[in-house]
Amino acid sequence: RELCTALASTGNEVRCLVPSATPLSEFARAEAAGVKLVPAPEVIGIRSTEHYGLYVSSRLDWDPDLILGHSRFTGPAAEVQRRYRVGSLFVHFVHVSPEEIAPDKAGDNRFADAMERRELEIKLASIADLTVGVGPRLFREIKTALRGTAARTYRLDPGMSRDAVLADPSDLPMDINCLVLGRLEDARPKGLYCAAKALGLLAQNAKTRYGGEPVFIARGAIPGSEPVLYESLRPMMAGVPVRLRAYTPDPEQIARDFIQASVVLMPSTAEGFGLVGLEAIAHGAPVLITSRSGLADMLVEHLPETLHRRLIVEPGPTEQDTIQRWAKAIDAVLSDRARAFEHAAEVRTTLLQYLAWDKVAVQFTRELRQMAER
Repeated sequence: RELCTALASTGNEVRCLVPSATPLSEFARAEAAGVKLVPAPEVIGIRSTEHYGLYVSSRLDWDPDLILGHSRFTGPAAEVQRRYRVGSLFVHFVHVSPEEIAPDKAGDNRFADAMERRELEIKLASIADLTVGVGPRLFREIKTALRGTAARTYRLDPGMSRDAVLADPSDLPMDINCLVLGRLEDARPKGLYCAAKALGLLAQNAKTRYGGEPVFIARGAIPGSEPVLYESLRPMMAGVPVRLRAYTPDPEQIARDFIQASVVLMPSTAEGFGLVGLEAIAHGAPVLITSRSGLADMLVEHLPETLHRRLIVEPGPTEQDTIQRWAKAIDAVLSDRARAFEHAAEVRTTLLQYLAWDKVAVQFTRELRQMAER
């Protein structure tokens, strides 16, 4: 969504193929951002992500110069679109590292599935006119995987919106919300239990130490899974209240979560990039992120050590060591929330010099135009 909006703001005509959209909210929001949503035709028995490939038989009132696909989700459909549109170029985005997260996912076939998904990414990247790695970590990985081929690559660091909703850093939230946000069907790789256990270690004397009781908020539960997830978390929390919220793509709800948080936690076991952390920074929230993420690598590049060292948590040699390190980092934020919010504002201001979405879009558009002219 942010990429489409940013590309449209630089003068590009952008249309986004979607399985469906609600007229009064999603269409209107996209139109206000200069993007036209194009719903794919509905066919009984065809899953939503497969709808994308069906639009080749429909008529558009324009032919795109560039067709952008994203990993295994829309990459195959984008490649199909390119086949049927003479002169269009195919740009493939790599968002994830399947092999890196496989060990912490559930299921006996997780390693085989990861290998299959990696091979799909490489096949799409090898035939794309341009392959884009999202952030430094994924860019390095796909660049290495394509070594020995003629594939053209580009690193795109996601940007931040200058217009993101901000809370006054001098007006601290009355509740001490500690937020984890992500698709919680992957609770272990997202570090949900690590965060819960770390907060549990801080439960004793928390009210006295922090001036209030911390609350653990987890956004991203599959509807209907909340009771089981709650019961799995409760023994870890040592009495810290738990609030489970369903997954949502609604940017307004997500923004509210961020600006109401005293700290946003991204303790993933591994994260190809970590967009949640960057979105939290854009909203001015104090953030703690794992060093095993593309976002951490990017922050080290763009921020002085005095800023990035307060954001990044190194995992320990054992699970318990990692939990204790996260507890220490969370304690440092909650013990001085005023300073944490001041620091968050400084981080946001510094990063906007390099990573505002309008700057990212201008640089990317320049690369796309050069590619199209060859």
